[in-house]
Amino acid sequence: TPSTRSAVTLTNLSKFTVDAVTADKKNYISPSALSCYIECKYKYYLQYVAGIRAKRDETVEIDAGMFGSLFHESAQNAYDDLARSGTGQIITSDAISALLKNEAKLKSYIHSAFNKLLFNGKDVPETDFNGTQAVNFMVILRYLKQVLSMDMKSYSPFRYIGSEASDYSHIIEIPHPDDSSQTIRIRISGRIDRMDCKNDIYRIVDYKTGTVEKEAGNIEELFTAKSESKKHTMQTFYYAMLVHYQPEYSDKKIGTCLIYIRNSSNA
Repeated sequence: TPSTRSAVTLTNLSKFTVDAVTADKKNYISPSALSCYIECKYKYYLQYVAGIRAKRDETVEIDAGMFGSLFHESAQNAYDDLARSGTGQIITSDAISALLKNEAKLKSYIHSAFNKLLFNGKDVPETDFNGTQAVNFMVILRYLKQVLSMDMKSYSPFRYIGSEASDYSHIIEIPHPDDSSQTIRIRISGRIDRMDCKNDIYRIVDYKTGTVEKEAGNIEELFTAKSESKKHTMQTFYYAMLVHYQPEYSDKKIGTCLIYIRNSSNA
């Protein structure tokens, strides 16, 4: 209630609302933010309202977050290149097969990701990698081969729409928390790992570098804080909702796919 919320808190919360005139795109509710709120409301407050976050290690070592970013960037490099080489953004099994035989090109995608994300744009030769970096490089290479092999055997040909799309957003209206007679407008948005199309179904692909999540038994489980979180499934549904709200996809069939890259058969 207003009496229990400080002026600072109310001001911080207001940044998530959208002004009817400006419709500012800078502040929005992301799938990660929603997952954080479901997991722990206090943690959400600290990170997204108060703006208090753990300081990121500025060294060039690879933590779990950086590993995920490196894989995502490497996969984007590979699929962008495959799509450019095809006709009409179509990726075929023959094209993937040829790429899998070209390990030097696969390594170049990963090397580019390392230079961009880990070395801040510097071109660091692979021979200068330390032991941890070299091991992670080879692990990402193995994972990238697994994902490409899975698409070659089980999914191609398909039309590639794009990777790491961040321009999908939508404005929703919700009841005002302090005045039920009013509503507030909030922007929801998110970065989609990959989107493709096959048999007129537009598929939202979400890569996960962690452990395989158990299936949700019902919709309610997606929004319940439990020890066995279903946040991965919730996030893919969130992305699908965002795409559905876009005018060009509002009448299209939308599907979702979780790919756990540690074991790409679990998709």
